[in-house]
Amino acid sequence: METVQIKCGSCNRVMAISVEHLGSQVHCPHCEAIVQAPPRPPSKAPEIGGDNDNGETESIFAGPEVTDDIFNSGPSGPLVEMPLERIAAPPPQPRESDATVYAPPPGAKEPVFFEEKRKDESTQAIPARAPAWTDASTVYEESPGDNASLAALQPRRPERKSALAPILLIFLVPYAILATLVIAYLLMNQARVINPLEILPDPKPKDGGPRTTRVAHDSILPGQLKTNLNLPLQIGILQVTPVKVQWNSDDQLVLHLKMKNMSKDVVFNPISYEFLKFAPGVNASPPYSYLDWKEKKLYGGDPEWLRGPEGKEIFGGDIEPGQEELIRIYTVSKYKNDVKRIAASNETLVWRVQVRRGFVEVRGNQVSATAVVGVEFNAKAIEKESQAPL
Repeated sequence: METVQIKCGSCNRVMAISVEHLGSQVHCPHCEAIVQAPPRPPSKAPEIGGDNDNGETESIFAGPEVTDDIFNSGPSGPLVEMPLERIAAPPPQPRESDATVYAPPPGAKEPVFFEEKRKDESTQAIPARAPAWTDASTVYEESPGDNASLAALQPRRPERKSALAPILLIFLVPYAILATLVIAYLLMNQARVINPLEILPDPKPKDGGPRTTRVAHDSILPGQLKTNLNLPLQIGILQVTPVKVQWNSDDQLVLHLKMKNMSKDVVFNPISYEFLKFAPGVNASPPYSYLDWKEKKLYGGDPEWLRGPEGKEIFGGDIEPGQEELIRIYTVSKYKNDVKRIAASNETLVWRVQVRRGFVEVRGNQVSATAVVGVEFNAKAIEKESQAPL
């Protein structure tokens, strides 16, 4: 197949095309741009002349023949004159057979043109890569005006995204963080509801004196005032640790409490005998200290103060800052039968004990205050004196 080399007007690279495609539009195999091939050259005019007797070809363009005419009188006959310019034949029009037209398959997309800005600041429409169903030799059959419509084609602008979401995030995120911090601050600094049993006036700050308005002795005990065996509980400057509940040979239940003074400059006795004393009468008020059993309440008791956490020596009960003591509380003898029933059961009991918690401020004055501590235990945890001697 005879080919002709032409230069691509888009990438300036040389490409070879078939002579059959001259005068048509072809794809550049390098940049896939559509290039207009030059028209076919006109066919050569036949040469005029003939053979002489010597076998040489006569030419009308040959010089004058040498003759014997010394006077140079010129040719005896008229010479044939050719026009100065050769008349070019019009370029042949492409026929349907000269170009192979490829039609895209159904649903295929046509090539998309877009504007590309070159280094010399010029703008030229560059075709996109041809679809898979075409190749570099594909020729499109265009109708008049196609070139103008392709040149006027503009690139599609990307869709504009809404800026509402980023603006909302800019304002909502700091607001959410600030609101969270405010709520956390309020939760941490809100005043905790204080139960009346948590701050009670000391009825006998000097083991005597008038009683003030009382809170019901059997009011519900809040969880922050309850503890279990061997679990410390601090209320004010006093740390209370229930050690055990014992059943002695006199059929008394004995509550062992370890008391520690957590203050730096206060000396006090955690429990007063007045907190346990109960004398039933017409105007007598039950004490806050009692053993709460489901069938009845075992009021009263006899306290005993022992020096040091191990309770080696009985003493008056006042402890210095940082010191510890052991306090035993005994049920009274009239509850012997109740004690036997309790020890043989599998019930849960709460032994309430009123203790001093230190000073609190009341109307600008520091006064002694008390609180009720509840020791919760199961009857199966009661130790017999023979099993756990003192």
